[in-house]
Amino acid sequence: MQFPLFTARRLALGQGSFSSLIIRLGIAAVAISIAVMILAIGIMRGYKREITEKITGFNAHLMINALDFNESYEARPIPDNEAYRKELEAHPEVLNTQAFIQKAGIIKTEEYIEGLILKGIGTDYDTRFLRQSMQTGRLPTLSDSLPTEELALSRYTANKLKLDTGQKISVIFIQNESQPVRIRRFVVTGIFETGLDNYDKTFGIVDLRHLRRLYGWGDDQIEGLEVRVRDFDRIDELTPELAGIVPPLYRVLNAREIRPQIFDWLSLLDTNVVIILTLMIIVAAINIITALLILILERTNMIGILKALGSRDVQIRRIFLWKAAYLIFLGLFYGNAVGLGLGLLQKYSGLIKLDPGSYYLNHVPFDLDLWPMLAINAGTFLFCIIVLLLPARIISGISPVKAIRFN
Repeated sequence: MQFPLFTARRLALGQGSFSSLIIRLGIAAVAISIAVMILAIGIMRGYKREITEKITGFNAHLMINALDFNESYEARPIPDNEAYRKELEAHPEVLNTQAFIQKAGIIKTEEYIEGLILKGIGTDYDTRFLRQSMQTGRLPTLSDSLPTEELALSRYTANKLKLDTGQKISVIFIQNESQPVRIRRFVVTGIFETGLDNYDKTFGIVDLRHLRRLYGWGDDQIEGLEVRVRDFDRIDELTPELAGIVPPLYRVLNAREIRPQIFDWLSLLDTNVVIILTLMIIVAAINIITALLILILERTNMIGILKALGSRDVQIRRIFLWKAAYLIFLGLFYGNAVGLGLGLLQKYSGLIKLDPGSYYLNHVPFDLDLWPMLAINAGTFLFCIIVLLLPARIISGISPVKAIRFN
């Protein structure tokens, strides 16, 4: 065993009362810093993942529709062309494609009236997110037979109109000038809550074929296609690639382009986390430097004896660096235990709640993979060791004669 490591291990067996408190504070500072960094990254990743899943769960990753698509929700139809749709689905990064139609309507009950956008979906639609968002009841039945007169409303709309599952409502559709106003009766089969106000205040879910009939379209006409891909992080590079598959008269937009304000806001979270990580690493380094200086001060007599016996400065510095590395490892161990423990407790219990109206979620999310956690630990350890090289050099200036006399 090398002399510096052997000596550092012997020093670790006991500690003077003078430095014990400072060392404990140093270990605690590293532990707290690591725990805060783990929680910050885990919460940031969890929050971004949850919000992204909500947005793409309702609108998928990409939307394909006519070039003159407007914001009035009165759509121009496109053919549900099997050729380009099959080519899209054959792409290795595409999970599925799903047709949709949207139309504005007015819900009328005996006491209340409320505007709503009805989103029509078919049997090809991935309803996992919608099913997970259901609070009571179920989604409208989707089958290859005749369309059912069923409707799913958001919790916001149901509360505003005093509706519950099983109740019948009338929906008024205002057509263009050449067509009369139409009224359709629906049964509320389910109530959902996505946590995203833009969707909960705006949309209801019905069978796509109802809206197709209201528009007077053919069986092969839809408003557009939603496309789900395997890796959302690659969405910006996949958008032009998939746009090259569809006819040139169609427009292809990804979720970032459809909801830029939300994704720009999520990007700001990265800046906040970088600031937190920087501050926590600096706090950990300052406290470890303090602990190292106290150790050197306490062991000045030992340093003088080792120098008198022929030990080189570099060997003595390594003794204290090994000791500091041991303290950092202890801080990392306790910090990981606390940070992961609190994060996993929150992940599986949802103990800390949020206001969905402000944060789009009803609890603080937590999501942390192995590699980010390893990067946090490795980065903190390396940074602390590097900054310790400078204060460790004061050992070179200690005179053996004065050090031996030091008391």
